[in-house]
Amino acid sequence: MNKTRRFVVLILVFLMISGCDINSGQTASTTDEILSTLLPNVEVSSATVVSPTTKTPVITESPVATETPSITQSPEALDIFTDADKLSVGIDLGDSPDQVKTVLGEPNNITSEYEGYFGADVYYYYYDFGYIIFEPGTNQDDLYVALIKITNSDQATIRNCDVGMDYHTIISNFPNENFGKNKYWEDVLYDIAPNKDKSYGVLGYYADGVPERILYVYDGETQRPGRILQFELHDGAVTEIILYYKYSEAAMWHSTDYLNGTLSTDSNN
Repeated sequence: MNKTRRFVVLILVFLMISGCDINSGQTASTTDEILSTLLPNVEVSSATVVSPTTKTPVITESPVATETPSITQSPEALDIFTDADKLSVGIDLGDSPDQVKTVLGEPNNITSEYEGYFGADVYYYYYDFGYIIFEPGTNQDDLYVALIKITNSDQATIRNCDVGMDYHTIISNFPNENFGKNKYWEDVLYDIAPNKDKSYGVLGYYADGVPERILYVYDGETQRPGRILQFELHDGAVTEIILYYKYSEAAMWHSTDYLNGTLSTDSNN
């Protein structure tokens, strides 16, 4: 509002206080005369003056919304990791050596180590994509796949995740409900059936806060043993993809984290 309009308003207030009705035809000429006298250089008419009680709407612009950075989820992200997620190498946990050779052919190399827990040897089969660990079953002669490790960047795996991929992309292929931190200061990505046996996903960090690994745990059901999908990270990129049985001996002694007691089979314990 400029100075002239403010002055007009003050005059109108004065007129109202003095009993003049500027909306009445009887006093319009009197009001016009007063306005003309006070504002000789301004052409005004009381008939066109807006009542001081009438408010002109003020249009204000809303602030620009700031987007919170988030990880875009793919359609598969609706499903948690389960034993329905298969490695693209064509084999799975529980397969026998013969089944593996039928699919992958003869390994590049085979090594073995004695494992006191079984009182027998465990076997490593090395292929171009990485290696496989076989553990003995109830019958020591019956070996089965207990762990599969992918180290080759040319090998796509579960949900097209591969070595060299940025860890944000890995997370985008699974549920990410941001449950906060557990007692190991891991980010809990999702947590199903909160009890001793559960399925969950976590993002773990080094002491300096750099992402170290992503872990997806599927507890399994009756006759369906639990399994773990692990993505090892370096500088934010995947260096290894490991699939293994949750309670296998290979998981317990193969991972230094189990030996150090820092990797839990429960996201909150």
